Amino acid sequence: MSKVIDMQNNKFSCITSFHCYDDNVALRDYECFSKLYRHSYFVKVKSGSEISKNFFTEIDKSLNDNLERKAIFEDTNNGVFALPFGVVNKEYLNYNDYDLMVDNIKTVAQQGDQYCKV
Repeated sequence: MSKVIDMQNNKFSCITSFHCYDDNVALRDYECFSKLYRHSYFVKVKSGSEISKNFFTEIDKSLNDNLERKAIFEDTNNGVFALPFGVVNKEYLNYNDYDLMVDNIKTVAQQGDQYCKV
C-alpha cells in the first residue's frame, strides 16, 4: 500500500482494489473495472505477492525505449501481471472472469510475440 501512496504523491494516477472473497467473481470484477476504467494499465497482484521494484521501470523501457507493443507483462518471480487497459476492456466480455481472461491473454500473447517477461 505504501508504494501506491508513493506513486500517488509522485503524480501517478493509481488505485488499489482489495478483495477478501473469491466466490462472487462478477462483483469482484465489477468493482475493479468501475474504479479503473480511465487508467492505462490493469495490474493483477494476488494476496501475498510483491511487485518487484523494477517491474514498472522495465515496462517503461519496453514501451518507450524499445518501442515494443505488448499485450501483457509478467513478473514471473512474483506472479504479477500488467495489461494495457485497452486489451482488458476489449477482451473481458469474452470471458466474464478476470483470472481466466489473464490466463488466456497470456497464452495467446506468447504465441504472437505480444508477451513480455519482466
